[in-house]
Amino acid sequence: MKKSLLAMMLGCSIAFANMENYLSEMDGLIADAKEIETVMKEQTIKGLTSDSMLVELQAKLENYEKEVATFSKSLELPNNDPVLVKEFLDKAEALAQGSLSLANAIVSIADKTSTNANDSYIETLEILTRTTLRLSDDIGVMADRIGEMADRIGEMADRIVYTEELITKHSEMINASAIHIADKFDFTMPSMPATTAPSMPPSIPGAPF
Repeated sequence: MKKSLLAMMLGCSIAFANMENYLSEMDGLIADAKEIETVMKEQTIKGLTSDSMLVELQAKLENYEKEVATFSKSLELPNNDPVLVKEFLDKAEALAQGSLSLANAIVSIADKTSTNANDSYIETLEILTRTTLRLSDDIGVMADRIGEMADRIGEMADRIVYTEELITKHSEMINASAIHIADKFDFTMPSMPATTAPSMPPSIPGAPF
């Protein structure tokens, strides 16, 4: 009996430790997204079109995308304290929104770029677009993992499903951003199903949470 109780206590502490780690990771990713978005907006406002600046932006976005991919694939949330779960869901929504804001910032840069821009700039923009497409997939994975929580945390199932649907919409809109850019410059992307237009907000009823 003592051994069983100890195992339960250890399991509980590990679960809380995992959740705290997830929350900390999301804080870092949200901050990274805001920082990159700020740089991108400055690029757009100033009308800069230097190859080096775009290459730097692509490097930052690619690093961010890889971190989001690693985070999304690592999600295995156990039954946990509802307060922590709610905080997790809030941050997950903020992370998805931050990623969508990045995609919209990239669209702004692309919209201000002439199709006659120099080849190296266009090539970097294509790489940036492909990275955006991968980011859409990463956010979609996060939505799927969150959806799996509903069965294990029944008392918060409605909120979990709401977050899953919201993040899925964000994933679709990020995907649409990549399609928008690819269409303008005739880029060939790996896989681009038709999705919601990037300018449309998620059409999900407000949740009473």
